[in-house]
Amino acid sequence: MYYDIQVFTLNNGLKIGFVDCQSAPYACVHLRGLAGSNYETSSIIGAAHLLEHVLVDNGDIRDLSQSSKIIAICSRDDVIYGFKTLQGNVINVIHVIKRLLNAKTISNGNLELHKNNVKNEIFRHTTNPEKYITRLIYKTLFPNSRLAILNTGDITHVDKLTCSDLESFYCSRYKPNRFVVTVSGHFSDKMKDQIIQQMSEIETNTRNTQPVRDYVKLEPLRGQFTQHIKVENMVGGLIKYDFYGKTVDNDQKYALTVLCKCLENRLAVSKIAQELYKLTCNNFSTGSYGFIDIFMAASNTNYSKYVQQVYELIQNYEPDFNELEKTKKEIVARFILSIEKISNLTDYYSELLLHGRENQTMKYEINQIQQIDREKIGIALDFIRLQTPKITVMSW
Repeated sequence: MYYDIQVFTLNNGLKIGFVDCQSAPYACVHLRGLAGSNYETSSIIGAAHLLEHVLVDNGDIRDLSQSSKIIAICSRDDVIYGFKTLQGNVINVIHVIKRLLNAKTISNGNLELHKNNVKNEIFRHTTNPEKYITRLIYKTLFPNSRLAILNTGDITHVDKLTCSDLESFYCSRYKPNRFVVTVSGHFSDKMKDQIIQQMSEIETNTRNTQPVRDYVKLEPLRGQFTQHIKVENMVGGLIKYDFYGKTVDNDQKYALTVLCKCLENRLAVSKIAQELYKLTCNNFSTGSYGFIDIFMAASNTNYSKYVQQVYELIQNYEPDFNELEKTKKEIVARFILSIEKISNLTDYYSELLLHGRENQTMKYEINQIQQIDREKIGIALDFIRLQTPKITVMSW
């Protein structure tokens, strides 16, 4: 089943997408914008994530949480405020979104509390090897960029942040033309008109602010890079084997997605699979970067063997027709099943609305996957083979 999106671009630059889900028992609304950590300058590292914590700590959202499920996530490119609520409560959610984009000032009241919450979050992530190694791969891929530092910043960065820093970031990034609103559910035309009217009333803030980075420019690292992170008393080890990928709006991502699943399936039946307790191969695409990640978790420390096995597979891999067709069906089936959950559907379309091209719809993306053939897989393989891998090992 395909879910289409109806998109409106308002005079203030805000885009609104309506995804009609006839049978949905509730509604889901996402506010998503180009206000992630990649847009921070070196003097305010951590501001994007801390600001997200501060903005959701207000009376409007606390009141709304009594009748809605609310999430807030700050990633490298984006910030997302998600609301799952009953159909009749959507207008109340829209009022809260208006206030998120029209905050009059950034309160200093609970800043230290939020700083402590973020520092606890940093501690949890850096003491969990599997989460920590995922964050370290950005350092191997983009060592000379904001991506090389934790998304949250480290504890010293958080300690330095002030309300003035958050205000500066907010005024520069939280503008309607940098955000999209995606609404999924079953709505009448009258309710859609109400939502559009409310969103049209959002004004662009004109408060004075210090300049922040207005775009994301990433310089790939030339040549091979290997880092070995030692973790005291760690049993076994984790290995990340990474390559550069493609962004959300690049059609080459589809062949890379299929190729990654083919490689994962081959590795899963190889000799080394019996020695691994976790094995994944994924293609990640965002608005400003993409990467291919092969992850292996082993109970022993024979890393060179695992790395060599992956290298040989990539160099010698040739999919047969049946394998390719089976893999494509698996990818499409998992995707369709995942977006039956309305929150996943809303997240999917909000990313496309913010970062994708106008013609990128669910139907388009599924068709692109289904049209992948051996020639396109060969092109994807050449794209990887021309790179030198970035390898991260974590062990005792």
